[in-house]
Amino acid sequence: MSKYQDRYRVESARRPGWDYRWPGMYFVTIVTAARTPWFGSVRDGVVELSAQGTIVAECWAAIPSLRANVTIDAWVVMPDHFHGIVIIHDDPVETPQWGVSTLA
Repeated sequence: MSKYQDRYRVESARRPGWDYRWPGMYFVTIVTAARTPWFGSVRDGVVELSAQGTIVAECWAAIPSLRANVTIDAWVVMPDHFHGIVIIHDDPVETPQWGVSTLA
């Protein structure tokens, strides 16, 4: 582990030289601050989503309808984190509201 501003930190798992906008399958993990269980709780071995957890699930599920070149694979919302697989296809990217285009 290295230090940043005199504090230990986990090294980046990012691949050097890789552009994460490139087509591929990406495993995404998002963890809440201090691992606070904002997204729900576990009761009898089953995750019960909170309002915030439901929003996470709805937003993740909506990704393919927002980006034509992106699909999602397996995903799960846990009380204090989220895991999902996102697939970026080799299609043109069009997000006119942000002025982004890969069309020539």
